[in-house]
Amino acid sequence: MPTDATSTDPQSGVPALSGPVAPKATTKHRTDEELAHELVELEKQFDPPDPDAIMIDARWFDTHWGTPDFEPYRGTHIAVLNGAIVGHGWNSLQLQIDVARKFNVHPQRFILEYIPTREF
Repeated sequence: MPTDATSTDPQSGVPALSGPVAPKATTKHRTDEELAHELVELEKQFDPPDPDAIMIDARWFDTHWGTPDFEPYRGTHIAVLNGAIVGHGWNSLQLQIDVARKFNVHPQRFILEYIPTREF
């Protein structure tokens, strides 16, 4: 984004006087209720996941808990699929939807865990 005095404030359409203006958010904030509804609808598109595969990911998480693997994700939720961290985010419902779509799997096929901050 340009930082000169001729840049335009996207919210008001008025030229900015100094420095860059934060872009206006283009995504609508969705409530947890809306996300949960979307998640239920997404689950209907898949056969139920294999519990043994989920347990393998749970064991992987348990084995790696407390290691440096999780340091970059402190304060967020992570998604573990096939023995790897495949996503992270602030909202567990949004993360579950995003990962299920990205990997084309049932939203319950992978595990989600919150990695607390060190101050916890």
